[in-house]
Amino acid sequence: MLKNLVVAVDGSKESDKAVSTAIELAKALSGTLTVLSVAPMHAVTPGAAATVPIVHDAEVKIHQELLSRVHDQVALAGVKAKTVLLDGFVAEEILHYLDEHSFDLLIMGARGLSAGQRLFLGSVSDAVVHHAKLPVLIVRLQGSAP
Repeated sequence: MLKNLVVAVDGSKESDKAVSTAIELAKALSGTLTVLSVAPMHAVTPGAAATVPIVHDAEVKIHQELLSRVHDQVALAGVKAKTVLLDGFVAEEILHYLDEHSFDLLIMGARGLSAGQRLFLGSVSDAVVHHAKLPVLIVRLQGSAP
């Protein structure tokens, strides 16, 4: 039974739609919801010799505020929820967290990147769908490209 749901959020419109969908599902199934966000790690090249992955404090603060806002939205809807903030490479962190915890369904948004954009930017939802060991519901905005 789908009772223990997790929704991944990043502050995008697609993520907001995923939250709305997750709230509807959690209410319909009398389930609980974990709201997960990852402050992204960026690769910085300080010199010619090395690339250093870093997470900026500003990113962490943005994601803390996002989680607070989403938690309030979920609680206002009457759904029991908790929040989790991770930092690192987004898809890897989501997958690791999912492997370490028991969930019935992951809900996340997809931005509808073109093939070229996915090639150069990567796609978090694509990586998660292909490597997650649980069902994943991808929520798209109406009219967004597949």
